[in-house]
Amino acid sequence: MMRWARAPVGKLCGRCAHPIAKGAPMLVIGVGERSRIEKIRGVCCAGPAPPDLPEQVATTTPLPPDLTRLGILPLDWSRRPEDER
Repeated sequence: MMRWARAPVGKLCGRCAHPIAKGAPMLVIGVGERSRIEKIRGVCCAGPAPPDLPEQVATTTPLPPDLTRLGILPLDWSRRPEDER
């Protein structure tokens, strides 16, 4: 499957190793039906991107919950007794 997308982070073209800047268009080629292997091609090797390619949408990653509020403290291996490590 081939699809055009915008680079979420800086990447390299898989064919010529040309840098692809964050937000630049890139061609993503999926290998196989169920595989997650993807080959990336930049505009330098894949040609011009379609004009209707949407701009990159800013996404935020959710912060992990504060473990102390749940009553679970993060493990501190340096303060554990030797027999519990």
